Amino acid sequence: MQNQPPRTYATGLPDTPDFSGVNFVIRTSSPPLLLDYIYSNGIISHQEQDSSSTFFLKRYLFRAPYYFSSFRSESGLKMSISRQELSRAWVIGLNAMRFHARSIRYLDKWGGCGIDDSILVDLKDQLMTTGKEWQGCWKELDWAMGILEQFETARYVPEEWVSCKSYDIRNLLETTKSNHNDRTLQYISDTFIYAAVHLLNLDKEGYKKEYLTLAEKTGLDLESIRYCYVPNLDLLPPKPRFNDEHGKITNIG
Repeated sequence: MQNQPPRTYATGLPDTPDFSGVNFVIRTSSPPLLLDYIYSNGIISHQEQDSSSTFFLKRYLFRAPYYFSSFRSESGLKMSISRQELSRAWVIGLNAMRFHARSIRYLDKWGGCGIDDSILVDLKDQLMTTGKEWQGCWKELDWAMGILEQFETARYVPEEWVSCKSYDIRNLLETTKSNHNDRTLQYISDTFIYAAVHLLNLDKEGYKKEYLTLAEKTGLDLESIRYCYVPNLDLLPPKPRFNDEHGKITNIG
């Protein structure tokens, strides 16, 4: 397949309000006009919108939301991450969840198609385990983005992250201390930063090559999976990338 020019519009975004990070990602892709000066309190850097062309009274009464540009962790290994990297991790994680969920559903529907039962069970277990790893990090990130957007709208910059006890970054679905069902404005931990970094690292590794073989044997059309793409996030084309036993990455499409 010939390389296609990068899209200039978003595709495959969730269309339900259950995804808190959508607006944060869209605003990252198409940011407002910003003033040059960057404020920082050590954990969050932000900028003011340029409202110089706005009528004075409107500018005074309806002050534009802040624009958070980067984040720094306080706990454990100190890490910094940009808003663009955070949003890129969100898109990558969403696509990974869709890939794993579709693969498992297809496997349940069509069976192993000649694959030995013991190998089939092992592959399905691997798919479920790695799928949960992606999902745990993505849900943590998505939830945090929704809260961060509320802080931007309220024009308030948290001075510190909530102290978070130990958790397993590979199993955040069961070990996170965040209440993802509570989406009200609240102080949050810096777990989302580590979750985003982990998603980006998982993407560098690529999916296991065995999953490509499984898709080929079961007839799963990888092109038919609904992938998400958002421009201006330095994203590769939204296709699965597989890692063989030698660490070589294979791009599909």
